[in-house]
Amino acid sequence: MIVMPLVFCSCSIVSFHSKPSSQGSVGSCHSFVVASIYEEKLKLEGLQVELSHKDLFLRVFFQGFDERQEILRQLTMSVDRKLPKTYNEGSSLNRVADQVKRYGVLNAEDEPYVHTFKSGLPMQMKHLRHARMKVNHKASVLKKRLGRSLTRAEKATIVDAQFALLQKQGVIDALCIKEGDRSVVRRFAANFEFKQARADRSLKTMKHIVTLLHRGSVGAGLSQYPWAGRASRHSTSGHAVVLRDYDPATGEFVVSNPWWLRSFGAERYDRIAAMEFMSYLETYVWLQDNRPGAMRKAFSSEVTTSLIAMNQHSSSRATTTEPEKK
Repeated sequence: MIVMPLVFCSCSIVSFHSKPSSQGSVGSCHSFVVASIYEEKLKLEGLQVELSHKDLFLRVFFQGFDERQEILRQLTMSVDRKLPKTYNEGSSLNRVADQVKRYGVLNAEDEPYVHTFKSGLPMQMKHLRHARMKVNHKASVLKKRLGRSLTRAEKATIVDAQFALLQKQGVIDALCIKEGDRSVVRRFAANFEFKQARADRSLKTMKHIVTLLHRGSVGAGLSQYPWAGRASRHSTSGHAVVLRDYDPATGEFVVSNPWWLRSFGAERYDRIAAMEFMSYLETYVWLQDNRPGAMRKAFSSEVTTSLIAMNQHSSSRATTTEPEKK
């Protein structure tokens, strides 16, 4: 084991970490990582907010297109070719961060990420995946039965039937991006530069990451995550996690992993040998604050006022919609 002369980082910023949360069976790890890094910076400003991972995932998934039109486009594409199961679900850390700067993110209270399979986003995405597969299967069967290529009208009939079924199941409405105030996070993100570096898996890179951990969490893009325990289906593809700390006593990184498959203690953190972790690391990212000190104080005061107003609005709305108790 290589012993590095560096100080354990957790004593300075651990109280600002958001607890790990599960992404379920959806390829949203990059959204979880970026949201977590921004949450930490907001909490360092004194703003106790939780960002909506679902809002950020959907923003990246639909890539700025109208949600209904994009779902219709995916179904239409599926007529002629079988789309990958997780089509459009994967992303990159930089691409997700661009969406934060452009649009902002809703508060988690306004758009919660429900990871349970039966009632949350995983079920909605499963319905969409199944609809794409169904379109492809029906088109293939009909084409084989007719012995010719399908006409545009025949293709449209298959697509429209599946789109109508998704509407009936409530999937279309559930996957539409919710309206709401994202301005606070958007203005905050505009003051930061989202830095990314390619990892050469050297000791120098590792030292740089540990140095960054003194200032805040670091996002990590991995070629694989082989520490996923029994769920080997997740260990063969790319993944993104948050590096929270480095422990020089054991030579381990403390990792917040949105898969929740193997955990360290009650907080569900993984502890992974740093040099082993580096062998799978492809890129790492961090937020660099470009504001002068005076601007940080002014922004913190402005955002606090905005959040108080938003909370008052949410409270009054909840009061008016609460049913009368018998």
